[in-house]
Amino acid sequence: MFNPWYMTASRPVITNSSDHILNDGSTITVQIGNSEGASISRVALMRAGSATHAFDGDQRLIWLTKQSQTASQVVVSAPNGAAAAPPGDYMLFVLKNGPEPNGIKRFIPSVGRWVRVNNPTTTQILPANYDTTINDAAFIGLRPAAVDAFDEGGVVKLNIVYTRNDAVQWFTKANMTAAQFVTELNAHPAPFRLVSLDSYQLSASDVRYVAVWNTSAAPAGAVTQRWHDVTLATHNANVATFEAQGYRLVAVSTVMVSGTPRYTAFMDKAAVGTKATFLAQTEAQVAALVTSQAPKRLAYISAYMEGATAKFNVIFNSFDAGVNPNAKDPSNALLKAYALGQVGLVGFVTAQGQRMQQGYSLRQLAGYQVGGVTRYSGVWSLRPQL
Repeated sequence: MFNPWYMTASRPVITNSSDHILNDGSTITVQIGNSEGASISRVALMRAGSATHAFDGDQRLIWLTKQSQTASQVVVSAPNGAAAAPPGDYMLFVLKNGPEPNGIKRFIPSVGRWVRVNNPTTTQILPANYDTTINDAAFIGLRPAAVDAFDEGGVVKLNIVYTRNDAVQWFTKANMTAAQFVTELNAHPAPFRLVSLDSYQLSASDVRYVAVWNTSAAPAGAVTQRWHDVTLATHNANVATFEAQGYRLVAVSTVMVSGTPRYTAFMDKAAVGTKATFLAQTEAQVAALVTSQAPKRLAYISAYMEGATAKFNVIFNSFDAGVNPNAKDPSNALLKAYALGQVGLVGFVTAQGQRMQQGYSLRQLAGYQVGGVTRYSGVWSLRPQL
């Protein structure tokens, strides 16, 4: 029987780590026993194999970048995106330097610890599966931060962007009728506030809503102003009225009812500097706006179909809500990244991984179809990982 030499060596010990890791480039803290944290030279994730006929289609070894280490722990960076680390089960190892016979470098590995790698985003789920999906995410310490709905070949699909769960209370619900949406609004007064909202259609006249509330800090004295299923004229009048009172538009969703756009939106009083909103834009127009609106940055995007054409509602802000721009360094850490028209999940996963490698995290995602092909557009931010 093969008996590796390190089996008789003093091996490092992982005493604790998260059982769930997000492939979002965020930090992972690994607790090390016997005060050996400072001696750890490498940390790795090894994907669980799926061998058949002498071929392992899932073999993958990922070396994690060390950020810091002490006698009791090592802090490393999680993989960047699903292309680097597809969701699933992995073994986490820490290694320390071993003896070097004849100058050959060797490492002593710990016993592996099973962990599960998860995406910070769920895409293309059916409204009927929304509650189950949210509950599964909550089980691994996530909460919804942004929601999106779109029509994929006549079937409504939902996209969810998560953040890590914390002391913030939250509530979310999908497939609400207008009456149910109003009921939930009334059932979640302050300190709850609306943070994400989208509308969609189950049929030509059946408009539904998906929304997220939480108790995260709101601007002092702010009351969220919102409306749903209104005409463009009413929407514009509401925006003008509340902007005069110091509110800013947070989100605006559109559905086409009998060929006429109907708007759902909400506003709050968060400071975001100079701002601008553009409705019913094409993909090409949005791309041009990103340049023409500089130094403002794309902060929000939603998509809907007007016949066979994808249209977008976009919001530009000078800086993120809740962030003091004067506290930022000259490198402009509030810069946004965006991606338009990523084709299918492969395109989105590729864009997601690229932006994670650059230090961005996803804030907003919009799905839609062009010529029967599903596309995604998103907004990323250099704000700290949540």
